Amino acid sequence: MNANADYLLVDWRAENQTVNNLDCPSPVTGLAGLALSRVQGTPSSGEFWGHLTDASCSDGGVTEILRARNLGSTGWIPFNRYTVRVVHSDNRLSLYVDGVLEIVYVGFASEGSVCFYGFNSEDVLFSNYLFLTSSPVELTPASITSIATPTPTPIEATPAPIAPAGPTGPLPNPNPGEGV
Repeated sequence: MNANADYLLVDWRAENQTVNNLDCPSPVTGLAGLALSRVQGTPSSGEFWGHLTDASCSDGGVTEILRARNLGSTGWIPFNRYTVRVVHSDNRLSLYVDGVLEIVYVGFASEGSVCFYGFNSEDVLFSNYLFLTSSPVELTPASITSIATPTPTPIEATPAPIAPAGPTGPLPNPNPGEGV
């Protein structure tokens, strides 16, 4: 990881989850809902989980900036399909879930890559995404489903796959209620 990292993290937790076996701090609670956070330096897994900064854990941290308008405390439903659209231009990020604007954030000017990840999630599938190279950059659509959903669509990237720079994206968990 990069000690000078500085990026935005969008994640979506199905329910409040407290875990005791992360590196630092422990125990730590992650709150249900869709959130936007700023990641700096190299946070510990506990800092990612709880959207917090603890100087005794790492040289970085995660600062929660805002919660989604409608889904800020509402978790995703297991095995449900969601269409997520992210529009990012010079200093504005807009995020839609199923056509509804959930997050608008102005003030972070950054170039970089896009990464999908499932922190505490087995069998997560990200499909049907397309990277457009013109401004604004759009990620349209990203259907987030569980492996249990039949017939996943092949991944296509234009003009070339973008290398992950850091964790961003929802955090689906096919076994809600279970910690890591």
